[in-house]
Amino acid sequence: MKGMLRNHPKMRFGRASSWPPQCSGASDAYTQFPVGEQGTLKAVEFLPADHTGPDRLSITIEYGGRFFPAILRIDDTGALPRLRDFLRSHVGKELSAIGGLEVDL
Repeated sequence: MKGMLRNHPKMRFGRASSWPPQCSGASDAYTQFPVGEQGTLKAVEFLPADHTGPDRLSITIEYGGRFFPAILRIDDTGALPRLRDFLRSHVGKELSAIGGLEVDL
């Protein structure tokens, strides 16, 4: 099934959209987390199911000179390998540009 990544029907986890991934990490009074599709995709790794949850992707985003981790979960875990490969092919690009690309999941 093809569609634009940010609107793709398979980019859902429960009732929530999975794109863009939500960043986390240590912060201080000066930390500005990326909001929405801000930042550059730097890395994508597959994480198998464990005690913290089902299969998912670990994403690293660069924003404001800092690196932020994010977890990307989707209901259809069978689509994760294709999503991982798609995202890896776009490492170094802005999330806003990636979100507008067509993906076949």
